[in-house]
Amino acid sequence: MKLGTYECPYCHEVFTNEKKYNVHLAIEHEANPDGTPISVATIQSLEQVKDRVQFLLKKIPNTRNSDMLLYLYYLRYWGQYLVYNQSTKLIQFRNPEGISISEFIHLPAFETISRARRSIVAKHKELEPTDKIIAVRRAKEKAYHDYFANEKMNDEDYMPNIYIDFK
Repeated sequence: MKLGTYECPYCHEVFTNEKKYNVHLAIEHEANPDGTPISVATIQSLEQVKDRVQFLLKKIPNTRNSDMLLYLYYLRYWGQYLVYNQSTKLIQFRNPEGISISEFIHLPAFETISRARRSIVAKHKELEPTDKIIAVRRAKEKAYHDYFANEKMNDEDYMPNIYIDFK
């Protein structure tokens, strides 16, 4: 094999670009660059997240109205990182020193939990937010659309003069 070329271990196609080789492996063979499968573990992990999110949506109805609340409950029950302090009415880290970087990077992303909720709600209408929250969201969506669709808008409309000292 020529230096600077990459041969697919599955179909033996040869690539001269490493990125194209990696994309080929991921799309055509569902594999990482080292040849290990990516889809099974990823799909199992996402299915586990969806199952947990659906559990929370059923058991704690307020989580249907707020992705942030849903995420906090997720971290509380499955990350075991958060506790609710009854006396102070605050959410705190279980460990007063916080969590390590290695623990933090293994937490599911907020967007993963939010996407799982949207996917579940699309199939289970009984888990939608309350009508009041839906109405508020639609009104906000319209306000955002009206504001950003305004052709006369310029930088000063959404970027006020802010002085930042980078010293």
